[in-house]
Order: sequence, then C-alpha cells, then structure tokens
Amino acid sequence: MSTQVLDPWVFWSVKANSVFDAKVASMNGLGVLIAVKKREGCVGFSRQYTDATLFTGGGADVTYAVNGDIPA
Repeated sequence: MSTQVLDPWVFWSVKANSVFDAKVASMNGLGVLIAVKKREGCVGFSRQYTDATLFTGGGADVTYAVNGDIPA
C-alpha cells in the first residue's frame, strides 16, 4: 500500500482562492481581474486587479489589498 503525500502548495492554493473570493465579495472597487499568481515568491499568492492587488500567505485566513501609490 502506498501513501500519497499531498503537496502543501495544492492545499494552500485552494485555501487562497476561498480567502480571495471572500475578500472580493466584501470590497468594492477592485476593478477587473488581470492576473493570478499561484506563488508570490515562496510564501503566498496574489491576484492582480486593475485597481488593487490582493495578497495572502500560504494557508492564511487573511488577505491584504494594496492599491494607490504603494505598488508603483
């Protein structure tokens, strides 16, 4: 009998999608979705919209929106 090991990034990617979806539902004015990055560096995920970028860490329940002059 073999034991299958699930890559933590697969689990965290699914978790990140649900956290992003909840944040998008709670905010107005993100604009249109431009890009989704499965990995942001080696610690998290991001979704880029026309008016903001969302970031979350692997397995985290918190999403941060960054907009304005900060990303520039």
